[in-house]
Amino acid sequence: MKKLMFGILVTALVALVIVPTYAQVEMISNGGFETWTNGPNNDPDDWLSETSGISARQEGTIVHGGNYSAKLKLTSSTETQRFTQVISGITAGNDYTFSFYALDNDTTARARVCIRWYDNVGGFISGYYGSYTSDNPAWQQLSSGAKTAPAGAVEAHAEIRLYDTAGFQDSAFICVDDASFLGPSGDTTPPTVNIAFATGQTGLDVHFSEAVDETSSENAAHYTLTSGLAISDVSRDVSDLSIVHLTTGNQTNGLADTLIVNGVADTSSNTMTIPDTVAFREGFTPISMIQTPIPPPKDGDQSQLLNEIVTITGIVTADTSTYSHYYVYIQDGDGTWSGIKAHFTAWGALEGDSVTVAGQVIEYYGETEVEAQGVYYVVNSSGHELPPPVVVHTGDVATGSATAESYEGVLIQVSKAWVTNDSLGHGEWEICDGPWDSCMVGHAAEYSYTPELGDTVSVIGVLRYAYGNFRIDPRYDADIDTTIVGVRVSDLSAIPGSFSLSQNYPNPFNPTTQITFSLPTEAQVRLTIYNIVGQKVAELVNEKLDAGSYRVNWDAKSFTSGVYFYRIEAGKYRMTRKMVLLK
Repeated sequence: MKKLMFGILVTALVALVIVPTYAQVEMISNGGFETWTNGPNNDPDDWLSETSGISARQEGTIVHGGNYSAKLKLTSSTETQRFTQVISGITAGNDYTFSFYALDNDTTARARVCIRWYDNVGGFISGYYGSYTSDNPAWQQLSSGAKTAPAGAVEAHAEIRLYDTAGFQDSAFICVDDASFLGPSGDTTPPTVNIAFATGQTGLDVHFSEAVDETSSENAAHYTLTSGLAISDVSRDVSDLSIVHLTTGNQTNGLADTLIVNGVADTSSNTMTIPDTVAFREGFTPISMIQTPIPPPKDGDQSQLLNEIVTITGIVTADTSTYSHYYVYIQDGDGTWSGIKAHFTAWGALEGDSVTVAGQVIEYYGETEVEAQGVYYVVNSSGHELPPPVVVHTGDVATGSATAESYEGVLIQVSKAWVTNDSLGHGEWEICDGPWDSCMVGHAAEYSYTPELGDTVSVIGVLRYAYGNFRIDPRYDADIDTTIVGVRVSDLSAIPGSFSLSQNYPNPFNPTTQITFSLPTEAQVRLTIYNIVGQKVAELVNEKLDAGSYRVNWDAKSFTSGVYFYRIEAGKYRMTRKMVLLK
């Protein structure tokens, strides 16, 4: 299960009167060694194997806190090796404390705390060197205690120094974790609550504006829900200290609720004394509730939950490989009002994944979406069948239709239509499947089909709203089927004076060709394809048609090269012509 959670700033500041107090701030980055952007066999983020005789590797089984520690190995005959993070923003005369945990269960390895002070041109001033570790199968904390930065110091090197007592036989290992470099801070402002959102039927996450103290943040008495739901358990996140996880009673899907928080302190002991409140929707909010517009006389296209915080769950019908790297489409059902767009810049979800997403409901240029950026999403499981496309007519989803809004974000299909405009600009085109309005087809995804006026097609895609128009956006080649058999009126300006069957074009062809015929009166029409030995291999038309001129596409990609015949029977009219498939 993948989980991404980050804080966002969406709350108003509360005016507080605070008496300034001395506080400390964490100045080290990635002190828990949780982030390894360059891979597990390279230095963790923000740390440097400063000397050539040391290497760092990600360790996932021997940890003090979180998911990983750094396993350090000495590989050089140099007497000491340095694993370092450079700390900027040092002020001479202020006190700083560097500490870390070490597991020294190797008789040939030793580690100690070291702080080295540097001036504004990178010149070394002085240093502090602590005592070495001793052999111990348990984690031990090493700390410099409060050390005063000397005159001229603007930078500190927080060093984990290692020493191999075995004569550098490439055998010394030590694991280190939970490093900290504390410095003075003028921060006297208590934390505020940025956002709260459901993570399930009994889960609620709270994002604070900064890292919070473990003891006060895990006190259930500091949290109240206006719905009256009990809060049975509270735990601070092990990786992001600004996030707290609450366990509640069973939440009602989509019910409006408010969380009240007070008494929580930050890691500098600044405590909330005025309650902070945040609103959210409980449990999993049905997508239909989000997509249903505000009733008239207000704007009939805006979500009734506009700007609210919701959590949704469903199946991904279009992932980031389809339209954009930044959003997906999710459905929690297989009918109208069941689909929605969700925006996040770090998606890992794929088509067919079951996901849970939390965020704010917004209208992005008229399209309703859940803005999950910086909030929360989880991939619950993968490999699910997609909801079947909802079969619609073009008039159902045309811009201006009374029903189009209900299909926004839903996977739909127009099963048999004709291209009525092959170039609307920006790769967009238009189809129609009957005596009603046409609808637009988009080209946000990569597909190879090039529309031609009169083509008979079946189109599947998500109905999206963009630039003032609803449009079906196919996701890939398989969403556009050009093998559909159908007829299309090619000229309504005049009724033909006689029956006719024109030569197919192009001829020879590979693999598609068009057959045109004309009817002076209504007739039952049958158009059939035969091979060279007279066997019927395809029937393109078998229906009653009004007077007019018609075009029919035949896709012969599954047939072998050779001579074929096409024959029309329309009332008493009969005609046969020859064509050549040349592959």
